[in-house]
Amino acid sequence: MSLRPQRLSLLVGAALFGAAALFWLLFLPRAEESVFGRVPYLDEVIYLDRAADIRDGRAAGEPHFMAPLYPHLVAAAAAPAATAGGDVIPPADLRGLRLLQVGCWFGTLALLAVGGRLLARDFAATPGRLVATWLPALLFLLYRPAAIFATAVLGETVLTFLVTLAVVLTLRVVGSRAMPPALSLAQAALAGLALGAAALVRGTALLAVPALTAAFLWGPEVDSGSPRPRRRAWAAPLVLVATCVLAILPAALHNTRLVGRPAGPTLNAGLNLYIGNGPGANGFYVQVLPGDLREDPAGLAYLGAHAGHPVDLGEADRLWRERALEAMGAAPGRSFGLALKKVWLQLQNWEIDQMAGQGPWRAEVPLLAVACVPYGLLSSLGLVGLALGWRQRPVRILAAVLLLLVAGQSLFFVVARYRQVLVPLWALAAGVGAASLRGRPRVAAPLWLAAIALVIPWGQGAVRAQT
Repeated sequence: MSLRPQRLSLLVGAALFGAAALFWLLFLPRAEESVFGRVPYLDEVIYLDRAADIRDGRAAGEPHFMAPLYPHLVAAAAAPAATAGGDVIPPADLRGLRLLQVGCWFGTLALLAVGGRLLARDFAATPGRLVATWLPALLFLLYRPAAIFATAVLGETVLTFLVTLAVVLTLRVVGSRAMPPALSLAQAALAGLALGAAALVRGTALLAVPALTAAFLWGPEVDSGSPRPRRRAWAAPLVLVATCVLAILPAALHNTRLVGRPAGPTLNAGLNLYIGNGPGANGFYVQVLPGDLREDPAGLAYLGAHAGHPVDLGEADRLWRERALEAMGAAPGRSFGLALKKVWLQLQNWEIDQMAGQGPWRAEVPLLAVACVPYGLLSSLGLVGLALGWRQRPVRILAAVLLLLVAGQSLFFVVARYRQVLVPLWALAAGVGAASLRGRPRVAAPLWLAAIALVIPWGQGAVRAQT
């Protein structure tokens, strides 16, 4: 690149991050004062209750039902008064947590700039490089749910930052031809820790491990002025897997000790599997538990009544899993169709609400109107980027991570916030897709039209009305 394109790229980046800073200076105070920032929803209440137990020392003897890491972040970042004991939370009580999550939001934005620059190397013309470099960050900045989730007591923003960090670190290593081995190992270790920490927010983050391990296993291309084969290096992938395991091991041992049998770091996979595949499953979240979900989110009382004896979290996880597998085995065709539908639900444009919808949020905080990028633009243009950039190794890594995350999450159920972890990956692929539209319009335009048809939420009118 000549000096002038570099200056132009720096100016674009400075303008983008300046706009992001201005947006949050205006948005955060208004979001905190809104009803959605002061009255917690179900999952937020559960996390606040768990954080209060951690602060008061009552959680040491309880297994981790879901997200072992996130309640600790809530406990560390929120003021002691920020418990779910009342209906309304003063904005200042959650200021620390929200600032932490806004920091993760900005971290994701910066990682997208780094990842975009890596992907832009394969575009010779300056316009293509600029688009591939900065469009991913711009799309993320203008994606409304990312801002909404950053203000909520939910782990989506932290999870998204950690997974994006692991992916971008991998892209840096495998895209480098002269990185010192020690630095490669350090970045592999950090990527593994990031994935392990992400798995302690939502276990499906572990699905990215095989793709990133394979990328590190293949290693960077060796370039000494003439074509040479890529060499396999075992150290980096082993370090990635080892640090990932080390991150999740304490939570898994904690659960194993308390339930008296081998257990993972969370005990809610069986319930989520049943919600997504039981007799009443439709691809979305469905209510399967009676009673107070805040007091008994695993349905222990319900299962105990049917089993005829008290049920702990470990047995509840097993019972829900067995019920889900029984339903799936009784109607395999239906289960396969549901899985395909859930794959599509992670591509289509409609934001599948489980918490507050975007319409009420826009009414409460009109500034959100500037964040106007729809999910369908990310996924459709991202699909174009994956197709046209397939020969680029970083794009294949993105495709592998997206494929595994989408397939794995399709085992359970789909709501808008569960798609949040995919957004930075779609944005990076969309940068490649948009840059390719100019260079290969005859191929890219028809592909994009086909992708747009794929992401239209066909036939979901009844479910949308019910939601």
